[in-house]
Amino acid sequence: MPFHFLYSQKTDAGRLRDNNEDTIFIEVPEEPELLKKRGALFVLADGLGGMARGEEASRLAVDEMRNFFSHFERLPPASWLHQSIQAVNSRIYNINQNTTRNHWMATTLTCSLFKANKLTVGHVGDSRIYRVRDGELLCLTQDHASGRHTLTRAIGTDLKLAVDIYESELKERDIYIQCSDGLYAYVSEKDLRRTAMGFSPPESCARLVDLANQSGGGDNISVQIIQVKKGLGRLELLGPMC
Repeated sequence: MPFHFLYSQKTDAGRLRDNNEDTIFIEVPEEPELLKKRGALFVLADGLGGMARGEEASRLAVDEMRNFFSHFERLPPASWLHQSIQAVNSRIYNINQNTTRNHWMATTLTCSLFKANKLTVGHVGDSRIYRVRDGELLCLTQDHASGRHTLTRAIGTDLKLAVDIYESELKERDIYIQCSDGLYAYVSEKDLRRTAMGFSPPESCARLVDLANQSGGGDNISVQIIQVKKGLGRLELLGPMC
């Protein structure tokens, strides 16, 4: 029996930043056959604030992934994510080559593709995706960073880019939390797990953003939450897409 999902997302500038350099995106095809063919895509990009155009970089990365997904062919999810993220990197890197270094832009990029009974993740940077399974919280991604705000790998800084790919079988009642460092740096793993397990995806997103802001809100905050359910039906959106 196939899985279906409940999900939501929320992004916020935080308490100290004037603008939001995070960009988030969810794409769920309307047609059941297209949904079966492509799956559902969750994208989170956190533009580098230490560079001149972080907001532009994150928006461009997400727009490119949206465009690639609209032309998703019959590639295995891991191959498609790897090729698409490499293409996003090349696009932003080539733009950077036409400007001075102090006007370069870069971003993290984490993309989760839910298709059939499997999750495939493509990841660059220090955004994260967590899984809550049987009450236990596990971070599925590895940060490409040597410290807070010091990335060792990002979209747009180098022509050659290593993309981490993760694959995992879905299990009923799994909960996935995809978020920027503006969330996990201010919210404990205990509160991440407890909130995601205790509330619907829209309520969980709102509460986690509030918790990050209450703890200082020193960075942009973005979170996407997906709950896995067993049963028939398409992926279902609950809550505001703000």
